[in-house]
Amino acid sequence: MDTGAAIVRVRKSKRLTQKKVCADLDLPLKTYQAWEQGINIPKSDGISMLAKYFGVLEAEITGRGIAEELDSGGYSVVEVDTGHNIGYRFPAGYFEKLSNRLLSDDEIALVDMYRAVNDEDQDFIMKTAELVFNKKSSEVEVAVQRDSEVA
Repeated sequence: MDTGAAIVRVRKSKRLTQKKVCADLDLPLKTYQAWEQGINIPKSDGISMLAKYFGVLEAEITGRGIAEELDSGGYSVVEVDTGHNIGYRFPAGYFEKLSNRLLSDDEIALVDMYRAVNDEDQDFIMKTAELVFNKKSSEVEVAVQRDSEVA
């Protein structure tokens, strides 16, 4: 599937009009229409913006990667764009359930922040998270106070 057709499919699956998408994204209507018609292809930042707006993977915007449709038996027929004609069958709703397990924007931001700090700070974050997870709030307060005193 080409990028333009993929964008149309995603937009229509979200029951949105071109005008609504453009208004929400502050995007010229002619630019967006050119993307959908395949006259122009969005650059990587445009693809990222559309994917985030629609709440889908970038592969769904570009038309590459995974495409899912239901067959007559109620199974999802999945085509994986690997350059080979490969199809898989999964129970209907499989990918909707899978997408619920993907990280939210907040979770992604947390992982990015964790990766940006040094090993010592990562250890502190993990120990604090374990205490919070185990609901030992008094120990968390002590650990945070101790760390702020050191800093």
